[in-house]
Amino acid sequence: MAIIAGLTLKAAKGDAKAAKVLFDLLGEQGAAGAGGMQDMDDDPITASLKEEMGNGLL
Repeated sequence: MAIIAGLTLKAAKGDAKAAKVLFDLLGEQGAAGAGGMQDMDDDPITASLKEEMGNGLL
């Protein structure tokens, strides 16, 4: 879990390699457990991040 958190921080700061590795890792997990990914739209953290992205804060 710490690896994903570290990659997320680096990707948020603009590290393209970290972003690619993160998406590759999450893509593999998403294929195995696609049912869990459908509930992400109702997650309050995801909604907050989408709002911040819309406001230009991130």
